[in-house]
Amino acid sequence: MQVLWLIPALAGMYVLFILLPSLACIQKVLGRSKKPPRCQTRPGMPGYEAWQRAKTDLDSRPWQEVSVSAKDGVPLHGAFLDQGAARTALCLHGFLASAGNNFAQQGVFLLEEGFNLLFVDHRAHGLSGGRYCTLGLREQEDLLTWLDWLKTRPGGESVLVCGISMGGSTAAFASDRMDGAQVRAMLIDCAYLSPERQIARTCRMMHIPWPVMRGTTLALVRLLLGADLRRSCGDNLKSSRVPALFLYGDADETVPFSEGQELYRACAAPKEWLLIPGAGHALAFPMGGREAENALRRLIRRGFAQIKPEQSEQFHG
Repeated sequence: MQVLWLIPALAGMYVLFILLPSLACIQKVLGRSKKPPRCQTRPGMPGYEAWQRAKTDLDSRPWQEVSVSAKDGVPLHGAFLDQGAARTALCLHGFLASAGNNFAQQGVFLLEEGFNLLFVDHRAHGLSGGRYCTLGLREQEDLLTWLDWLKTRPGGESVLVCGISMGGSTAAFASDRMDGAQVRAMLIDCAYLSPERQIARTCRMMHIPWPVMRGTTLALVRLLLGADLRRSCGDNLKSSRVPALFLYGDADETVPFSEGQELYRACAAPKEWLLIPGAGHALAFPMGGREAENALRRLIRRGFAQIKPEQSEQFHG
């Protein structure tokens, strides 16, 4: 008789102390946020004025609002800046951020280097639909959808994929399935190795007992969102043939640069590693100055050697 009472008691404890907190963790970490997009730099920080000038410059340009439908039906939003170039940079922002914030200085630089720009909102971010993000797992399919959309645009037949943080991991996850004739190079900036590792770090910062909830949370995300958070984007990079620049800061407290080194070692494609001293999360390019710009120029030369920046004559209807 005592055993019969013990079973519902244990079940109740599981629901109360593990299942419900796991659901709350999923909502907190992966659910759509109501807060404004994160900005990697703030007033008073070094380089804020330069970032603000670049952001103002980009915001004044004639962007075109664009949209596609993800493979699972989620509406995805983007902004396209067409300057008549024969090549395009597709920019993927970080978790809870926006492409406009993450790529202000990179965007101005890429315009000067002869690229059109496509800034996209990840699912559950900005003007895109969806209630939950998956830290790169479903987003990799969204990236491939955007690349298909670009094939219908002038300058979309030669693409540079740029990803910061979650965007970098998204690019890495998709790297082995990108059309090498279209995607000529990738910039992977402060990307993490796996969603699970990043969630574990986030939970520690938020004082959430991840080890207790790990098994249940992983199972729920797989059941409800169809995503295996344990997957490593390093596995995809082992089969990649897209030249890549891995850019990190040694003062990054969000994603340790040691994970970037793991991704760099895993990548089978031509690659370069650049570590910027003193740069925090998503700040390696702004703080890297001329060194970071020259590294990105080398990547562009390597990937786009036969592609001139002026207007392409090709257009795939």
